Amino acid sequence: MTDDHTPLVGTGRFAEAGEQAQARREMLHSAIGELTAALDASDADVDAWRRTVAQAIAQTRATIAQHVRDAEAPDGLLAQVIDEEPAFGFRVEAMKDEHQKLLERSAALVERSQESLAPQDLRDQSKQLIELIDRHRHRSADLLLDTYDLDLSAAD
Repeated sequence: MTDDHTPLVGTGRFAEAGEQAQARREMLHSAIGELTAALDASDADVDAWRRTVAQAIAQTRATIAQHVRDAEAPDGLLAQVIDEEPAFGFRVEAMKDEHQKLLERSAALVERSQESLAPQDLRDQSKQLIELIDRHRHRSADLLLDTYDLDLSAAD
């Protein structure tokens, strides 16, 4: 598993894909950071806090949607993984399933953030989304690193 500081940049034909994956990871990490900061801010003025959190949730949702569009594009990273290592098809499908789950959960949370949820309920649901995103980021990194390993070992 990688941390947020481990570059996912390969060599040769995977260099560009690795750089794109790293940029997407950083965008997701940034969105998580902004949402976490909004959640951790004082909720003494509940209405202001809710507006700030709602904006951070909406931005997180937009970042997830962009991540999915990029990764699942015909020339996106998931297609490149399949082209390079067809045996990873089941893992790519799992990534796509996770994408759908992230999109659904984030869209539902955007709607709920507009309602009068208790601050703790909004925090709890937001933290659940953050955990899903974080697990997805790590599985994505593992998939990319496994693909690099296969590519590098084939050249030996």
